Amino acid sequence: MDYLELSIEIGEEYSEILIAELGQIGFDSFVENEGILQAYIPAPLFQLQELAALQTQYKDLFEIKYTQKNIPAQNWNAVWESDYQPVIIRDQCIVKSTFHKIDKKYPYEIIINPKMSFGTGHHETTSLMLDYLLETEVKGKNVIDAGCGTGILAIMAEKRGAVYVNAFDIEEWAVLNGIENIDTNECKHIEIAQITIEKLPKNKTYGVILANINKNTLLEEIPQYAQYLEQNGELLLSGFYELDLEDIKAKAKLHQMEFKSHKTQNNWVAAKFQKVTSTQ
Repeated sequence: MDYLELSIEIGEEYSEILIAELGQIGFDSFVENEGILQAYIPAPLFQLQELAALQTQYKDLFEIKYTQKNIPAQNWNAVWESDYQPVIIRDQCIVKSTFHKIDKKYPYEIIINPKMSFGTGHHETTSLMLDYLLETEVKGKNVIDAGCGTGILAIMAEKRGAVYVNAFDIEEWAVLNGIENIDTNECKHIEIAQITIEKLPKNKTYGVILANINKNTLLEEIPQYAQYLEQNGELLLSGFYELDLEDIKAKAKLHQMEFKSHKTQNNWVAAKFQKVTSTQ
């Protein structure tokens, strides 16, 4: 999928406001660097009139001055892959590629050859989710990995004892990469497919659901996560910023999911919820 990149001149005091507003119109990732906010959106979702409306809405507070460029579908990791370093979580889990030679042994070793897919452990959201998986009981449980990317979370779930992991992504190249990584890690209990959550069988429930996507998709899919989550089951979410946490918590509460905790890293958040009969 092609992406559109906007480079926006913005004062630091207004960047969080703009990130929140852009998130509402489909932008799903951001990079801040010395007065410049780079915002990314799947090209088919970009609507110029929505951006123009934001320019008008905030013209008295700040100017939204930007340049844009198209980024064709590509190997997003290619720029840094040659310098791809292993990722270590709590000294318990290491994420590495096949070319890494590591003498030290870790309780959990995950081999990821990323190619075009998101999820190597380097991004804060992935490392936060891995950190949560180290303390979440998945042994003997069925697990969903929604928007699985490289399959890294599904692989970790199986290594932690999940008996079945249903992993899926909307992108064909992500699924192909996931299949390769699942095979490389010799996982036997992961089913992976190019589908959306609407295509899952309605008669099966899960003890743990993992979703590291983006705020808009999470808000849209939380009702379905609640539908598939068994009573007292746990939902781990990431892919959003600290300023978005209250919106995520509010939507989860509407669907009988109680907020339990959250972790942060460089303004990114992972949050844990539990399905309960009532949040009153």
